[in-house]
Amino acid sequence: MKTAFIILMVFLLPPCTLLAQSKIDKAFDKIEKRIDKSMEETKKLAKQSEKGAKEVYKEVKRDLSPVVKKVAKEAREIFEIAEKEVKSADRAVAKRKKQLQQSIDDDSITSAERKELEKKIKAVERQVEKLAKAIREEGKALAE
Repeated sequence: MKTAFIILMVFLLPPCTLLAQSKIDKAFDKIEKRIDKSMEETKKLAKQSEKGAKEVYKEVKRDLSPVVKKVAKEAREIFEIAEKEVKSADRAVAKRKKQLQQSIDDDSITSAERKELEKKIKAVERQVEKLAKAIREEGKALAE
């Protein structure tokens, strides 16, 4: 009985093994095909989404371009107005400084009054410089 079983196993085992191996190979081939197919689909979807993203970017850029240009134009206009105001303030300070300097140069005022006028001149100059600097910085920030 044992010999019959061994003979059966010797003759039947190799064909069964080959059959099983063939089925396993077919299953792996199917899996590989599915993986390849899904990879191709993924690549296609990636290309489509990239194209879609580029199109959306172009549309947004096209839609926002006039707005950006308008804002930049308004910023330039504001900066130019601010520059004019700074120049006007500089002229006014120079004029006031000249007037104060003339009154300092007059002999009719005392040295204490003279020192006080000089302090006022310096204080006004500092304020105008701070204002001019702030206006220029804001104008540049808006222009950018």
